Amino acid sequence: MSSDVQTCERCGHQEPFRAVGRCPECQEYFFPGGDAHPRDEVRQPASIEWSREPGRFTISWRWPRGMGSILLLATVGLSVLFAVLSRSVVLPALFAAVGLYWGLALTLNRTSIVLQDGWLRVRTGPIPVRRAVALRTADVRQLYAAPEMKTAQRKDGSTSVRKVFNLVARTEPGDARVKVVADLPEAELALYLERALERELGLRDQPVAEELRR
Repeated sequence: MSSDVQTCERCGHQEPFRAVGRCPECQEYFFPGGDAHPRDEVRQPASIEWSREPGRFTISWRWPRGMGSILLLATVGLSVLFAVLSRSVVLPALFAAVGLYWGLALTLNRTSIVLQDGWLRVRTGPIPVRRAVALRTADVRQLYAAPEMKTAQRKDGSTSVRKVFNLVARTEPGDARVKVVADLPEAELALYLERALERELGLRDQPVAEELRR
């Protein structure tokens, strides 16, 4: 490549060199010297949908509906069984309310990330289970996917462990870490969101000690 021409790594289009800019063919960002470290390609998960309008970019994904359906059926069956065995109404009703709430959330909910008017906003609905997130895009220095081990105590005293993935933003001032999206079930989803939002915000990837290893 000559000093005054750069080639898009995604589609191969050649463009006169400039420090940072977008490929006119595929909208990938150009960076001098390429990424800070090589990264494998991440395929778009089937649950992801995105749209681009003038001044607005939206990326969203549905929650695992299959798990929601299973939880709803299990909640109904166990609530009836619990009511028969305990000869009580209050406790089975409370159990059913919690199970139905989360079952409906898994079945109906979508999470959306919207870039518009200088803000990055995250919303989940229609069942409210997570707080909304709002960050000024000018304050976002970097995005990265990070694994997290979650533990829970079982009734028999044993401990269950599960691995989830978070999309984290490094923000200014103070180099704070903010969870943009928490408890994602799949590494590929977290990595895809990282790459897609980096492209839209024009952020150059940098290695972070706690990020998900590629």
